[in-house]
Amino acid sequence: MRRAFLRSSRLGASLLAASFSIAAAATAALASSPSCVLLFSMTSGSAISNLDFAVDYSAADGHVAGTTVNPTCSLALSGNTLGAFGDDGVGTLSVSMIRQAAFSAPVDLAGCRFEYAGSEPIPADFRVTVTNAGRDGVDNSVSPLPVVAVTRVDCPGALPTTTTTTTTLPAGSRCGKPVSSGAKPT
Repeated sequence: MRRAFLRSSRLGASLLAASFSIAAAATAALASSPSCVLLFSMTSGSAISNLDFAVDYSAADGHVAGTTVNPTCSLALSGNTLGAFGDDGVGTLSVSMIRQAAFSAPVDLAGCRFEYAGSEPIPADFRVTVTNAGRDGVDNSVSPLPVVAVTRVDCPGALPTTTTTTTTLPAGSRCGKPVSSGAKPT
């Protein structure tokens, strides 16, 4: 009986060690998912100072890296630009930016890291919808709306770097404009 118990204990220990090995390998595989950097650019449009767009990535085999409230993204648009990124976690990335001076196409706007499981993503996997474009602090004041698209997918790629400020929004939050008593918000 004692021998049977020792054999079953060794078997149990071996199974437990194998389970931990499999779990560690799965965790390492998830942590080292291949990734690409998506570059979002305004391809047509002129003289805007604020822009919001949504990116439907449900057709791609992957997700935006980071968390829903802090996706791994950065602005490419330089010069006194504020930006915010949010991911709903089920296939839509939201991007908002405002810049003190107006900007026109063609111009790179932002980049985000995208982790994938199967095939490398291509620009056609991402559908971009402009939800707001304005100038002089007025929302939806530009017609026609500018066109924004994923213009490049670099695998693995590096995120754009600028001297701009990027913020993240809590889940379910909305962007707004600051209220101040001055001629322009500060």
